Amino acid sequence: MQEISAGYDVLIVIDAVDRERPPGTVMVIEPDVEDVYQMDDATKYDFLTDMHYTKPDRAFMLAKALKVLPPKFLLVGGQPEDPDRYGIGLSEPVRSAVELAVVEVQRLIQEFLKPEAVGVSNFDG
Repeated sequence: MQEISAGYDVLIVIDAVDRERPPGTVMVIEPDVEDVYQMDDATKYDFLTDMHYTKPDRAFMLAKALKVLPPKFLLVGGQPEDPDRYGIGLSEPVRSAVELAVVEVQRLIQEFLKPEAVGVSNFDG
């Protein structure tokens, strides 16, 4: 949250994302970040009280509520082999997709560095 609040035009987050695709699938997603101001007080409290034990989507909701979420927010996600398994290390399909994810992040950065950049393409490869 502290880094985001420094003020950026674009935020690219890289993470595992379960979209029920084949393991190792790389996706560029423009997440729809929920507006906490549209929630009732009890729901806001449940979502935002303890940011130390929260999921990333809640941190992005807080960033949006604090008006520090950059105007362009993308998630480069890799489909894990088993989304319910936590631990250190990558399965072989995911490990094989890391280079593709790096290339996609580099492409997005180059696209945003162009003076005429207004958006990004949707990639799901």
